[in-house]
Amino acid sequence: MMFSKCFAGVAAFLLLGAALFGGVKDAKNVEAEVQRLLSRMTLDEKLAMIHGCGFNIAPVKRLGILPVNMSDASMGLRITPWPHSKGLEPSTAFPATILLAATWEPDMAAEFAKAVAEEFRARNMHVLLGPGVNIYRYPLCGRNYEYMGEDPFLSASMVVPYVQAVLNVGVLPVVKHFVANNSENRRKNSNSVVSERALREIYFPAFKAAVQKGNTLGIMNAYNLLNGTYCGENKWLLKDVLRKEWGFKGMVVSDWDSLWNSELAANSGVDIEMPGGKQTRVMAPKVMKRLLAEGKLSEKEIDAKVADLIRPSLMLGLYDENWKKPELNKLEEHAKVALDTARRGITLLKNADAFLPLEPEKVERIVVIGPNARNTPTTGAGSGGVRPENPVSIWDAVRKIYGDKAELLDNFDGDKIKAADAVLVCVGFNTGLKIRDFRKKKKGDSISSEQAGFNKRKFEKVKEGEGCDRKSFALPKGQPELIAKCAEANPNTVVMVTAGGGIDMIPWLHKVKAILWMYYPGQNGCLAAAEILAGTVNPSGKLPFTMDRTLEDNAAYADFHLQWSDPKPKKKAGIRTYQDVVYKEGIFLGYRHYDKTGKKPLFPFGFGLSYTTFKYSNLKLENDGDAVKVSFTIENTGERDGAETAQLYVGDVEASVPRPPKELKGFKKVFLKAGESKKVEITLDKDAFAFWHPEKRKWVVEPGAFDILVGASSEDIRLKAQTKK
Repeated sequence: MMFSKCFAGVAAFLLLGAALFGGVKDAKNVEAEVQRLLSRMTLDEKLAMIHGCGFNIAPVKRLGILPVNMSDASMGLRITPWPHSKGLEPSTAFPATILLAATWEPDMAAEFAKAVAEEFRARNMHVLLGPGVNIYRYPLCGRNYEYMGEDPFLSASMVVPYVQAVLNVGVLPVVKHFVANNSENRRKNSNSVVSERALREIYFPAFKAAVQKGNTLGIMNAYNLLNGTYCGENKWLLKDVLRKEWGFKGMVVSDWDSLWNSELAANSGVDIEMPGGKQTRVMAPKVMKRLLAEGKLSEKEIDAKVADLIRPSLMLGLYDENWKKPELNKLEEHAKVALDTARRGITLLKNADAFLPLEPEKVERIVVIGPNARNTPTTGAGSGGVRPENPVSIWDAVRKIYGDKAELLDNFDGDKIKAADAVLVCVGFNTGLKIRDFRKKKKGDSISSEQAGFNKRKFEKVKEGEGCDRKSFALPKGQPELIAKCAEANPNTVVMVTAGGGIDMIPWLHKVKAILWMYYPGQNGCLAAAEILAGTVNPSGKLPFTMDRTLEDNAAYADFHLQWSDPKPKKKAGIRTYQDVVYKEGIFLGYRHYDKTGKKPLFPFGFGLSYTTFKYSNLKLENDGDAVKVSFTIENTGERDGAETAQLYVGDVEASVPRPPKELKGFKKVFLKAGESKKVEITLDKDAFAFWHPEKRKWVVEPGAFDILVGASSEDIRLKAQTKK
């Protein structure tokens, strides 16, 4: 019953996209067409299809099955080295997905995803390999910037509209990386040892929501092992949970070179091995034929894989000759989406003495300095990389707003810094895609000398990206020293940080006036940051993760420290050796960990400052069967228009198992003019009160009292009440 309802829901949902973009017109006939094509395919054609072909799903042209092109995405269309993407013009470089999560706006996620998908369709890219929804567990994970933060409810709430918007454009999203891929160091040699309760409550929800509410048609397995079995070879994960429990009817794509055991992979539920190509790979045709001959694989299993690949393509019309829609290449419109996302997600972490905003008419001189001033990274490294269209650096943006009042220093100059009204120190991680990588040379220009700036000096280069966790919690060598030196010369120092995960701020936190957390802002995000500095945009971004005070305070510190310090994996799975990474914290990570231990983070989950103030009042609860309707009022009590993200947490007062003191179960971002107030209503369904019972192996709501907490962050609770279940 679950399967039929899910499939019917997907079919109905896609009719809108089909009508708008020319996909399958009659979704009811999709399954009949799948079976018709299967019956006409030869075994060799089937085996070629499940083997992959670079970044393509192999075609069967005699049957009208055309090549299906894939490309990495989250921050936009990535330029890959594969043949089908050669010669492509630049794409819009959108902000990092973690910045998108910092908007706390599901509608923004839909607008963002629609724009990304339109560029895919304009460039004949059928499959968007994203978004990533792995949980932010540890600040040094290289791909935190590609994900949606530490909280499963926030991630689930943002991924659903993202996936729906991509589907409505007629592009196939592949949500990744399923599951517990929470570090990049030795990602192919790492066994995530996770309790089922932690999986169900923390690491599964975003994927489950993408399947059951977003109706995604693609999932990508993770590189790592899960409890002793590689995710791409894990039948419990891909068949029992994903397909049988959740009703998933799309395709499971292997991450590139993530399969090792041919028999396990062939029977696990993964549908296509990427990138394919070599006949010695795990699911190569000759290997599959051998398994068929040995009775270790059935042709029925092969047919199921091929059906899973064909079905989504038919539903979205990917085999149509006219699927490509060049008119969707709306670079100017998409650049505005990228800018708006950054405006709503960039997060103000400190603003001592209300130093910001720096209104242009009230300042005489602003100094800009630091390795990321001229050469601001648009994104982290790896699969999130995008070749941007007309990128803007911090220096470009500040100069645009402040004109001749702004001065760029490539070297520390104490006299100039002391004389400035404000000093902007631009720091962060600097080996992703940078502005200078995409600037077009003009006759007579010397980009290497003019654009390099501080990057030519002796600043440590630290990569934050795919396949590479950071080794240190600190900023790269030279940057903390620069911040301290500037702050000593001029206390009116503002630090602008480009990073995907938390950093050590203790050495300089109390020496500076303000901190603007830019994440990776995309091609136009620096302009958004400058607008926030000037006050033409009121900051409203809030952290989608907890900023640790020290690395040792983080719940997962011991695991990651072991990964870096232990030189060799200890165990063996087939031809691979691996190392256990034990998730000892269970469900208690991020703010759940801090609430449990009583420690104070540097900045709490959900935190972000504004140039105005908000008052919460009039909390009311109304029981409606299993649901609880929560209402309250927010008033803008300041002198500027602004937006506030109200966060609704639920805490089980007394439970039979350890539970966090509170968990996010609702939120709403409210835009208010100065002096305006609005009533906010959020409904908590039964799931908001449930936990996964480790012995009963099911979701349980125990009778008793529950705290209903409303606040501006996980630590700034403004209203509290109780309800009974």
